[in-house]
Amino acid sequence: MPAITIKNIPPLLYERIKKNAALNYRSINNEIIYWLQRSLTPSATDPDELLSRIEQLHSVISIPPLTEELLEQARRQGRP
Repeated sequence: MPAITIKNIPPLLYERIKKNAALNYRSINNEIIYWLQRSLTPSATDPDELLSRIEQLHSVISIPPLTEELLEQARRQGRP
């Protein structure tokens, strides 16, 4: 299996990795592999689930829906 050496890890980052590894009962090496896999593996998004989450957020923050009229009004006020 290939190996990678990582040099010059900032001390604070190393401490965070070390702490997370301990909290997750993983070695530091396995913690780094976990985060590399997580950040480099694309996640599939279910469109219906995404729309449902958007609707939930919209009801919580209670802002008016974005319309052409609102966009035009913003443009007239000099907003890009």
